[in-house]
Amino acid sequence: MVSVAALLAGTSGACSGTGSSVREDTPQIGLYRGGRWSVLSLKPPHLTGPQFNMLLKDGVLTGTISGGTAPGGALRISIADDGADGHGPLGPVSMDFITTQDSTVAQGLWNGHRVHLVFRRDSIEGTVADNSDVFTRTDRDATRGMPGLRNRAGQRVPGADSIDPLPRNSSCEYFLTTLEPSGALTGGSICSGMPQPTKLEVPKMAQAYLTRPELVTVLVAMISAPPPSTAEENGPRFETGPPPPPEPPPIILRRK
Repeated sequence: MVSVAALLAGTSGACSGTGSSVREDTPQIGLYRGGRWSVLSLKPPHLTGPQFNMLLKDGVLTGTISGGTAPGGALRISIADDGADGHGPLGPVSMDFITTQDSTVAQGLWNGHRVHLVFRRDSIEGTVADNSDVFTRTDRDATRGMPGLRNRAGQRVPGADSIDPLPRNSSCEYFLTTLEPSGALTGGSICSGMPQPTKLEVPKMAQAYLTRPELVTVLVAMISAPPPSTAEENGPRFETGPPPPPEPPPIILRRK
């Protein structure tokens, strides 16, 4: 595994160590926030994970991102050397890429709101929208949520927000300013006002699979996705399914 900034700068890094989310059999990008991993497996042209089902082909990123604390959505983004344009999962995308000797800056719009992320050799800092309000949504009915989670009066039932979160205007701030010996970047993030310890790992194979603009776009898509609702301590294990449901209680027949 090599640091994100090193990939963007074209330098090399160390291999992943113990406790990494990156698996040897399938290269994966791992984002750790608040005790949970988000993982994106790289099997070009497919980029997949528990939250992601994307296809990157001929400079166009398409697919879907499922929501955690935000609604999910489809995206279609055309990527060029100097920027990316299209529609993200929650709103319009129009980013410029500014590359210098020691940094790559992604700035403009993501999910219909401001994005400004600076990728340096030893850090990533900036903000990106992780949810968007009604004014940037193409599906205006999403402002009311799923019909099945509304009562006869049209009001949301208790607990609906955890199952079907509504659009809102919120963003994440990242300050990954420590470069670990493994190449991972660590620090913190603040999403919707909640600070969390954060770690980002990127496999060395990413630079073989993706161009620099493609990697920047994929990373923006990944770090703008809300944290998953469930995950494992060292990243998800895709070969195992969810535990079976508990056995139903025994039926007790009343004596006559």
